[in-house]
Amino acid sequence: MKFNPTRPYLLLALSTFLAAACSKSSNNNTPAASTFDANFMVAASYANQDEIASSKLAVTQSTSLGVTGFAGTLVADHTAAESTLATLADSLHVTLPGGPDSTHLTANTILTGMSGATFDTSYIHLMIRDHQAAIVLFQSEIDSGMDAGVKTYATLTLPKLQMHLQAADSLYTVLQTNPQ
Repeated sequence: MKFNPTRPYLLLALSTFLAAACSKSSNNNTPAASTFDANFMVAASYANQDEIASSKLAVTQSTSLGVTGFAGTLVADHTAAESTLATLADSLHVTLPGGPDSTHLTANTILTGMSGATFDTSYIHLMIRDHQAAIVLFQSEIDSGMDAGVKTYATLTLPKLQMHLQAADSLYTVLQTNPQ
């Protein structure tokens, strides 16, 4: 049998083609998020959905114009952030939660039983705590995330979270000095 010098190259080309075909069929040739980025997206989604649910309650239950205005802003901003995040998560094959976490469902149940200044102060206190945690979460993604798109989402969203925290702090001070 005579050695054919092109045969090894044909075998290499065939094996490369088969490997590429198998790879494409198993992942549809789309990237997947790292575990760190996927965990961030799930946690960010919970943060958005928690703020949306609590703030919708505040829009209808608060007696303070400052609190209802702040809550309306949070509903709009976190709804937009969640929509952007959902598109990004879908592109990276990350499944996001379908609603607030159990801690916030319980907190909202407790808030539902409150009224007046007690409701307003409790809601704003919850928003301060939640936004402090969200800022740490988003900064962690910016510092340690691997996917450029996820890091960009965190970078673009962080300033709004910081503004929300500053507004909540101001409202808390007003509520403490001028209870209704």
